[in-house]
Amino acid sequence: MIIAHDLGTTGNKASLHTVEGVLVAATTVSYSTHYGAAGVVEQDPADWWTAVVAATRELLASAEVAGSAVEAVSVSGHMMGGIFLDADYEPVRPAIIWADTRSSQQTAQLVETVGAEEGYRITGHPLNATYTLPKVMWVRENEPDVWHRVRHLAFAKDYVNRRLTGRLATDASDASGANAYDQQSADWSAPLLDAAGVARELMPEILPSTEVLGPLLPDAASELGLRAGIAVVVGGGDGPMAALGTGIVAPEDGAYVCLGTSSWVSLASDAPLLDPRRRTMTFNHVVPGRFVPTATMQTGAGALDWLADVLEPGAGSERFARLVAEAETVDASGRGSSSCRTCWGSVRRDGIRAFAPRSSASPARTVGST
Repeated sequence: MIIAHDLGTTGNKASLHTVEGVLVAATTVSYSTHYGAAGVVEQDPADWWTAVVAATRELLASAEVAGSAVEAVSVSGHMMGGIFLDADYEPVRPAIIWADTRSSQQTAQLVETVGAEEGYRITGHPLNATYTLPKVMWVRENEPDVWHRVRHLAFAKDYVNRRLTGRLATDASDASGANAYDQQSADWSAPLLDAAGVARELMPEILPSTEVLGPLLPDAASELGLRAGIAVVVGGGDGPMAALGTGIVAPEDGAYVCLGTSSWVSLASDAPLLDPRRRTMTFNHVVPGRFVPTATMQTGAGALDWLADVLEPGAGSERFARLVAEAETVDASGRGSSSCRTCWGSVRRDGIRAFAPRSSASPARTVGST
């Protein structure tokens, strides 16, 4: 048996599979997100670990499978955030996740020093406040007491993997979402790290997504209800992992659409696909030698969740089906309605989160994710 965890924006989606890939059981364990003023969006890394433990035990119980039957564990997670760890690999502050946009000033510094076009050429991504490197700069410049304790940077899945194995490393797919990874040299970018004033030693080791990171530690195994010593695989960022899950691993496989808290359309390619107007971004695939060109919006189901709260505050989960059914009775031309292309803000009205606008070839397959 194999257990997979996906640390999404709203919770950990976990599944139990046979070694042939047949789904046996699935569950989701939610955790909270803190939204603050000026674009602050944070989570507690300890909540991810709690959710991984709870989901693992729920999977085993619901499938009536003994923990000793599980042979491997792998984790994916939301990308482009930052977990700041001390010398003992403990978080020194809450994790700053992908949706956080407080570091616009730091992004401007990168653009001025490196150049927007050069940054895009190096990383395959626009230099933007949603990425990791400007977030790191923000912490250094605004929280000096915290920064003094920082010794390691991790991404969401890597923090959990470190708890599982005692080893901190990342993969190219997650690294490629940091605004600090050179897709040509397949390593951290010295020009971008130098421009940001960030030491190379802070960045995690980069390993193949398919490599076994290490054996499951006895203490972690005891918490999870699993057997110590089983394989923990490096894994990858949630977007490239979704591409793998939908069968998008080669250019001829077409494209897929993900409608999660954020939303995007992606395909697979043999090289980064750069847009002269820098409207798209390219992640490294979890498949070696492949890339995932992507067009994205910060909100997908997140905007729907907000709209449902506005129209039917306090209603249950059935409100989505009801609202979608009502929407299906309206002419799809969109006359009389409008929507912000990209939304994510920090305005609240009567306790309800209000979104504020901000900038940012083959049949497609659609998947849902949060």
